[in-house]
Amino acid sequence: MPSLSRRPSYYAWIYYYGPTDFYYESPDYDWMPEFACARLSFDFSEELLAYKEKVENWYEAINENWIENVSLAGGKPYDNYHYFGEMMDAQVINFGLFNGYSIHKFQNTLGTFTADVYWQHLLNGNTFWDFIACTGSGDAIQFDDETEITGEQLLDAPVNSTIPIVVSTSSYNGSYDSDLDTRLDYDHSFAECLLRSQGAGLAYVGGVRRTHGNPVYHSVDGNLEFPGGKGRLCVTLLFPRSDT
Repeated sequence: MPSLSRRPSYYAWIYYYGPTDFYYESPDYDWMPEFACARLSFDFSEELLAYKEKVENWYEAINENWIENVSLAGGKPYDNYHYFGEMMDAQVINFGLFNGYSIHKFQNTLGTFTADVYWQHLLNGNTFWDFIACTGSGDAIQFDDETEITGEQLLDAPVNSTIPIVVSTSSYNGSYDSDLDTRLDYDHSFAECLLRSQGAGLAYVGGVRRTHGNPVYHSVDGNLEFPGGKGRLCVTLLFPRSDT
C-alpha cells in the first residue's frame, strides 16, 4: 500500500516519538503486520510521475545476471573495535541468506569502505540489493574515515536503471517529516533524495530516527554472539527473495 505524502499519518513512541506507517500494516493494532506498506514521500505529482517512469525502466532492465549481484558494506561504526559493520556483513553470509548470489564487499579492512569508493559503486549500479551498516545524519550516510555521501549527491546522479534497493542501519536517513519536526535540519532526507534521484537507488529501507545500530552481544567460549541477530537480519534482508 503506497502513501503519497510527506505528512505522517501517525507518530509512535519507541524511546522517543517517530513517524510510522505501521498502523496501516497492523490495522487491528496487535503489532503483527498483516499488510506491507511503502511510502512514496514526494511534494508534487510531477515527482511521482518521474518516479513511476524510473520504476518502469527498472523493471524493463531486470536480467538474471544483475539481480544475482548484491553488495555488503560496513566497517567499524562509532569507532567500535569489534568492527560491528563488517560483522553484520559476515552474519549475512554465514546465515546463508545470499547463497548463490555474487557478493561485492565494501569494508574497512579491505580499504573500500569510503565515500569515494562506494559512490562510484552506486553510480555504476549493477547490483540488485545493497546493505550498508553505517551511521547517518538524516541527509547523509557516513563512513569510518568521516567522509559521507549526501542526499544532494544522489540528486546529481546520472540516469541509470540497473540500480539497487538500499537497506541501511543508519539513523534518521529514512525520515519523511522534516517539514514538521524542527529538530531535523534538512529539507529532504537521504531516502527522499534517493527516490528523487535518476540513478543511485530505487528504494530505501531504514530507520526514521535513531536506530541504535550497535547490536547487543556477548561472548561464548571466546566467540562473539548476537542474541536475536539472525531474526533481525532475516526480517530486514529477505524481502528481495519474496515472490510477492
